[in-house]
Amino acid sequence: KKKRCKSRIGAQFHRRKQFASSIRRMRRHRLQIIPLGLRKTISSFGHLDIVCNNAGIGLEYPFDWKKTVDTNLSAVIEGTYLAIEHISQYEKGVVINVSSMAGLLPLPATPVYCAAKHGVLGFTKSIWKDAEKRGIRVNAICPTIFRTPMVEEGMKRDEKFRRYVEAAGMVEMEIVVDGMLELIRDETKRGAIMRVTRQKGIDYEKYRGAKFALPI
Repeated sequence: KKKRCKSRIGAQFHRRKQFASSIRRMRRHRLQIIPLGLRKTISSFGHLDIVCNNAGIGLEYPFDWKKTVDTNLSAVIEGTYLAIEHISQYEKGVVINVSSMAGLLPLPATPVYCAAKHGVLGFTKSIWKDAEKRGIRVNAICPTIFRTPMVEEGMKRDEKFRRYVEAAGMVEMEIVVDGMLELIRDETKRGAIMRVTRQKGIDYEKYRGAKFALPI
């Protein structure tokens, strides 16, 4: 399924020299990999207009929970700023930050993961308006759980998490890809927070936009 989804995205965009750069599992001491990856993309394709910041690990207290914050939040922030810097050299582009339904709801089984994913949404909602001035759309996608090695390992290790997954159910990866493609293609999506759930499929969180933001 993972290969099939990757092929779908590639078929849509690679032929037009557009490239979806997935930045994932970056720890603080490896953040220098992000600009390297962006430069390599531009060198290979001559252009950069799509960046997907997809970062996720699930270490919780008493383990090294700070790595979860560094990977799931700090790397997304770093990736977004670098994407804006590089994409703005061209006409326009889009950044997709991958959060989670755990970024919208409490998840007692994984509080640090939950806090980091909330942070991704707060950051996305706060930065999209400034990015738009430079011709760049910034959106976020919040899938509920779908099958990954991290989820499978968590279900084996944590009984509370296993019960949560069984109660919530999983979505198919293809639906998440459909959502991602919608955020890329639809130029009206600016600061959009997409939800992807088994119960409702694809829909959007309604929140008050930048014009209601606190004054600086």
